[in-house]
Amino acid sequence: MNSPGPAETQARGHARRILLVCDGLFRGGLAKVVLAWAEGFAARGHVVGLALLNPQIDYPVPALAWQIQFPERAPKGGVRRWRHRARWTAFIRQSIADFERVHGSAHLVIAAGEECLRCAAQVEHANLWISSHSSQLQSPKGEGTWSRLRYRIKIWRRGMRLRALLDGRNMHMISEGQARELTETLGVRPARLKVIANPFDIEALRARARQSTPQSLAQTAPFIIGIGEFNARKAFDRLIAAFARCTFEGELVLVGQGEAREA
Repeated sequence: MNSPGPAETQARGHARRILLVCDGLFRGGLAKVVLAWAEGFAARGHVVGLALLNPQIDYPVPALAWQIQFPERAPKGGVRRWRHRARWTAFIRQSIADFERVHGSAHLVIAAGEECLRCAAQVEHANLWISSHSSQLQSPKGEGTWSRLRYRIKIWRRGMRLRALLDGRNMHMISEGQARELTETLGVRPARLKVIANPFDIEALRARARQSTPQSLAQTAPFIIGIGEFNARKAFDRLIAAFARCTFEGELVLVGQGEAREA
């Protein structure tokens, strides 16, 4: 690795040493956010490291001062995945130690993603911030008394678990609503909490959205687009059900990939 050591880094004066830890760079919004952070920090002259809990990489990674990834994929779920989190926690600790041995003490460590939320919360570092990018509750699964009761039980159980993990930790959230869910609904009391929206060029996205594609030109009727990963968590089945009940005179177009694509 052709990267500067601690002495050269400190000589720069303005440079900061920043380690980004995330669930992985597999397809999804989190990966794009973390890569935008890495590119932005590096472009400003900071020393940037990247540690990944998953070896799968679906996007080009910029040249950074330091990078490491966990050598194997995690089990799908259940008890095996729960046990695997202990190994991820040890990996995060070791990654911080290795990054700091090469570059000096980190001014900032950001642990982003749902697995990082669970694992990095076990790690002590003065400059560690845990970054959450999704709702911890989502919306109720249905209507009626039974559904509301199940949702209240979910709030109680998840609140207890998250308070044990995150009370007294530094937290970054991507929206005010997400911050209120964490602190007001779930009762978490962070040491510090910052709300910073995801770093995207909105005007560039709007300009690209106005451009035609072969797929859009092939549409003969007005259409609504739903974009995201096809999995149970994204709940595209609700979008389809809602579209079936609405009076819109057009089509619903789903754009994405994932385990539920065939369904």
